[in-house]
Amino acid sequence: CPTRLGQNSWRSTSGAALTSRRDTTEMTTQDAALHRAVEWMSDRLKEQPNANRGELIDQASREFGLTPLQAEFLYRQFSKPA
Repeated sequence: CPTRLGQNSWRSTSGAALTSRRDTTEMTTQDAALHRAVEWMSDRLKEQPNANRGELIDQASREFGLTPLQAEFLYRQFSKPA
């Protein structure tokens, strides 16, 4: 049975920290934004295979409100193979 630690923190009886509802909602929203950005990038690159990937990633980051870590993920996922 979880016990309440503070306003947004919970800890299980085993001592493991549990994620608060607010943190889960924020994470889900950010995950959804990243998912939409990946789909958007894939669609753009199908339409224009030679498009500037860096510019597309910058545009996706702004349009979908991505974090710097999520933008870095896009750079890793969509960089051209060497």
